Amino acid sequence: MDRFVGDWEDASGRLLRIAAAGPELARVSFFEGKKRRPLRRRGFFVFLRRPALDLPAKLAGGVLVVELDEPGLGPTMRLAPRTEDGVRTLVPEVGIGLYGDFEDDLGVPWVFPLSVYRRASPP
Repeated sequence: MDRFVGDWEDASGRLLRIAAAGPELARVSFFEGKKRRPLRRRGFFVFLRRPALDLPAKLAGGVLVVELDEPGLGPTMRLAPRTEDGVRTLVPEVGIGLYGDFEDDLGVPWVFPLSVYRRASPP
């Protein structure tokens, strides 16, 4: 879990903050802009716009899997650790949820566009 914990930033300036919540568990928060406002996410009920804070995540096969909506329903974001030119990165990939196949953005437009996260601060 230690390799995931800390702040990570993508090319657009979005910040991903990962905090350990157990040996194989974490809490993940998404922020945007220089003021680091929490990203607002659309939930299962479209009219709810909740902040993307403290989302549950767990390790699975060396990858951190983040629940982007209701746990167990999906969609999820898989964060795969990589090292590019000596720089630690997390490569995101969104997995389809129970209802995500009905929408081009898999039901989570707030995570797009996807880009590689680079470590912004050590744990």
